[in-house]
Amino acid sequence: MPSSSLRPPPHLRWHRITAELVCNRARGSQQSLLSVFEAMMKQTSGQLARHFHCSKDHLATQLKIIFRLPHRYALKHLPIMNQHHRLEIRLFGSRGLAEQWCEQFCHLFYSEQVNNYHLLRLSELNTLAPDRLSLPHLPHTEVALEFFTPFFQRKGQREQIDLPLFITTLENRLGTLFNQPFDLSSVTEEVYLVPWYWRYEKHERQPKSQPGRQYLNGAVGRLYLKGNLQPLLRWLVLAEEVQLGSKLGFGLGHFELQPLSPPYFAPTLFNPATLNHITHDALERYDDAAEALAKIGDNNEQALVDTLLEQMRDTDHLAEPHTAYLLERPDHSPRQIERLHLHELTLHLHLNRLLQPIFNKLFTPDSIGYRKGYSRETAAKRIHQAIEAGYRFVVKADIHDFFPSIDLNRLTLLLERHIPAADSELLRLLQRALHTGYRLGGIIHERSNGLAQGSPLSPLLANLYLDEFDRALCTAHPTMRLIRYADDFICLVKEEFQTEQVLASAEAILADIGLTLAPEKSEIHPIQAGFRFLGIDFGADTNEEPPAPLLKKPLYVTTPGYFLGVTGDVLDIRHQGKLVESLPLHRISELIVLTHASFSTSMVRKCSELNIPIALTMQSGYHTLTITPDSGRYQQIAYQQAIKYHNMSDIDKLALAKSFACAKIATYRYLFRQRYRTGLNELLDKLSETIGSIEAAESVNAVRGYEGIAARACFAELNHHISNPEFHITKRERKNPDRINSLLNFGYYLLFSRINLTIKAMGLNPYLGFLHESGQRYETLSCDVEELFRARVDRLIIRLINLKTITEADFYEREGGGLRLSREATQRFVTHFEREMATPPRGGDESMGKLIHAQAVALRSFFTDDKPLLFFTWGSGWRL
Repeated sequence: MPSSSLRPPPHLRWHRITAELVCNRARGSQQSLLSVFEAMMKQTSGQLARHFHCSKDHLATQLKIIFRLPHRYALKHLPIMNQHHRLEIRLFGSRGLAEQWCEQFCHLFYSEQVNNYHLLRLSELNTLAPDRLSLPHLPHTEVALEFFTPFFQRKGQREQIDLPLFITTLENRLGTLFNQPFDLSSVTEEVYLVPWYWRYEKHERQPKSQPGRQYLNGAVGRLYLKGNLQPLLRWLVLAEEVQLGSKLGFGLGHFELQPLSPPYFAPTLFNPATLNHITHDALERYDDAAEALAKIGDNNEQALVDTLLEQMRDTDHLAEPHTAYLLERPDHSPRQIERLHLHELTLHLHLNRLLQPIFNKLFTPDSIGYRKGYSRETAAKRIHQAIEAGYRFVVKADIHDFFPSIDLNRLTLLLERHIPAADSELLRLLQRALHTGYRLGGIIHERSNGLAQGSPLSPLLANLYLDEFDRALCTAHPTMRLIRYADDFICLVKEEFQTEQVLASAEAILADIGLTLAPEKSEIHPIQAGFRFLGIDFGADTNEEPPAPLLKKPLYVTTPGYFLGVTGDVLDIRHQGKLVESLPLHRISELIVLTHASFSTSMVRKCSELNIPIALTMQSGYHTLTITPDSGRYQQIAYQQAIKYHNMSDIDKLALAKSFACAKIATYRYLFRQRYRTGLNELLDKLSETIGSIEAAESVNAVRGYEGIAARACFAELNHHISNPEFHITKRERKNPDRINSLLNFGYYLLFSRINLTIKAMGLNPYLGFLHESGQRYETLSCDVEELFRARVDRLIIRLINLKTITEADFYEREGGGLRLSREATQRFVTHFEREMATPPRGGDESMGKLIHAQAVALRSFFTDDKPLLFFTWGSGWRL
């Protein structure tokens, strides 16, 4: 029968000796101390086996040996000349066999079989039993196990183990050493494990006696146990003796019980150097913080740190209320955003920085929002994998009014569960952060519930609050695949009947933690019908991950006078000091400024960090500047492009110029065939003849000439499809445009900006063109690609005119002559342009946005991988 009791069985016996050794090796060794001493153990056992004329395996069934170097993290330590070591050895078997093993161990040194160490002293062999172990004064609600060598396990994730695995490992270890079964289930009923504070370490070694590499891997550092520990304490004292883990050798699993459960965060919580770094980060990432420091007077960061430290230590300090704003959601309901004052912002950043590495170990892979190493691309990949694995239905849901609904009392209990009790100062500061009030409309409100949207700490705590939901839902439905991004989540299942079950479970679990689903956003779909999650479209025909730039959307700034700044990873848009909108930067693919606006250097820096290009335009609508991130990878791609471009012969460049020109004309032929009229065949024949002339041309100038003739013919044809004569094209005019030319200029500008940004995002140099002459002051390669998509923009403009989405009244006369779209009409145009970019047309083609991205990828492959240049044009039926 397995042993099950509050106390270990009193009949258990084992033996202990202590050896004092000194290293006399003159040359350095690459073998770790653990490997050296393990070799001593094996050498001694081998001698004893020869003495008894038995195999080492047989001896191992009669006598088991473990060792430790007390109080030392010895995994990566190497032997050092004249270094002293205290080696404790424990032997599990009969005393007589243990005594003979000790004799053989001494013989190793006296016979000089061990050349690199000298034995200074060997203690007497002591026989131990559970009742002879002293029970230190340990707390009954929390204890820490400090692992000095790796806790090795064959199952589970590196450092993440749960209580059942921990107890099973201990039971198995005791069973192996004492040759009897153990059952500790009755002493762990009210205990839970906190395995987020130790770390995984890995050490490779090359054994001398066998081929291949050997790995000494496992978790080291501090493992906390919490709950009702009194029934378990004597077993933990025994575990300290026998060590822990599934491997006996190499001194693995050596830990020591801490008499008082120690704090984990104390060394960094009030560390001035850490706070200096956090303060500098706050001033770099938050425009409000930099402005607040400037108002203080001397821009002294150190004075800010000193004040913050004083406020943190002051238990009676009252935090300054946040400033709250009400913004309108798409459904016109209000959303409260809060801005933290300088000292509170720095404190919240500091707390977030301390907790994030720990809590990220706690969260399941199902939670992908606001986590380092996780992104919307992670979600897309997991969804694609599920579809390939045969998942056919999706439950899509949203938690109603999530952040304001979080129960702060429940959140406090979660924090206390996962943070060591000795870190009371951290818990106190977290309570201050959680309960800081806010000022809205001049009135100060106390906070009794909910997290502040705008605090850098809130996303982390929100994930902590929902971690229980993630685990409970996945436990209730093991075959389901959950993907949660903050308060939005989807559940993928294989059978239709599972959808209602999953949705009911989600509602019940959320109700237990004080939350509800938003009924209007709860949906069930067959995956084949398609669904949208995090701005990405999925369906049964989704057979590859969408390109990264298409997972986001561009942001156009069309209102004069806006100021663009950042608050952490959020873009703030202000007008005359008032917050107009806050947008997560991770949802922005590019920033296109179409009017007078200003922005902070912090915003430019953050956009560069997140690989968000910024395009600026003049008042006339012409592109002036693109700001893109700079990196070594981009420089390498541009270098490869330049080498290939300059090594190309004139004939090769001419061939590509012809390809661009012919592809452009082919797209216009496709446009006009969709809008057939009497007499059209004559134009189509003329365009076909022009393509033939281009293919026979002997110079790039000749190609440009033919392309110009075709363009004039195409513009003349467009008038046949524009129902309002006020918009007919008489000539192409860029400097002083009429209505139609103003629309064409603006549409082509938006197209050029998107292409130019995409090409630069690929690391390509946009100035090395083929059809447009290189060496000019404009981006000729981007202009080449633009020619492939002009017909799509023309079609959009025709549709906007004919549907009266844009009318004659939408223009005003600008200074210097010419007409320009009004602000409201500009916004309408941009909306329809973006819809055109994202929506596939009829006929089997992809959306214009995807085709532009594919064309840029094809150009990069042409320049860097020496692949043929493919053209992704309208009417070619490309499906990506």
